Amino acid sequence: MFLTAQLRAEIGDLRRSELHDGQIILPASRTKNGLIHSVPLSDQALSIIKAQPRRIDSGGRLRDLLFGMGDKGFSGWSKSKERLDEAIAEELGKPLPGWTLHDLRRTAATYMGGGLPHHMLVKLSPKDRKLADGLGIQPHVVEAVLNHISGHKAGVAGVYQRGTYEGRETCRPR
Repeated sequence: MFLTAQLRAEIGDLRRSELHDGQIILPASRTKNGLIHSVPLSDQALSIIKAQPRRIDSGGRLRDLLFGMGDKGFSGWSKSKERLDEAIAEELGKPLPGWTLHDLRRTAATYMGGGLPHHMLVKLSPKDRKLADGLGIQPHVVEAVLNHISGHKAGVAGVYQRGTYEGRETCRPR
């Protein structure tokens, strides 16, 4: 979820049949806005996907679902977040202030777009400031990654601007 900036249901219920040539192609029936959505995958995301074992469903057939057990996708988000919070607290020596899984998506969008605001950057060390400066990806491309129909794709612009940015250098993961 963190490596793709997609919604937890889109990743938790990811199917092998939705993987094509290094990308996820989500059918309209599985996206919040009801539109097909292509997600290029980084090497890290692909390695996680490739490491998933083939599982059997309750009928004894190979599951199409990539994550989770039985007949459903992954649903242990709360318990997994609790374990992650514990690991972060152990590593930092203190708990991380309250956050939600959706904050990962917001953080990804912020980092893609340009990172932290100046008043926050100046509080960081020069090394951390460089890391937190973001990628400078244009807002309309960030919106496309998130599969949003707001901003540059809303209203009249959405009627005329039908591009997906697929195959463009601006949307390929590093």
